[in-house]
Amino acid sequence: MLHTRSYWLTAPAERRATIDQELRELLATHPELAGRETVELPYRTIVLRARRR
Repeated sequence: MLHTRSYWLTAPAERRATIDQELRELLATHPELAGRETVELPYRTIVLRARRR
């Protein structure tokens, strides 16, 4: 999901690599995430629709 975010997509390659590495480190070292094969990410999308009359 990270690779679909605009801040990652528009970042220079070096910054994207840094973000990816930091995420890998977090997933490997955080007590609630380390060793897990999957991680649940609560995600909410709010959609607004307007109609011109």
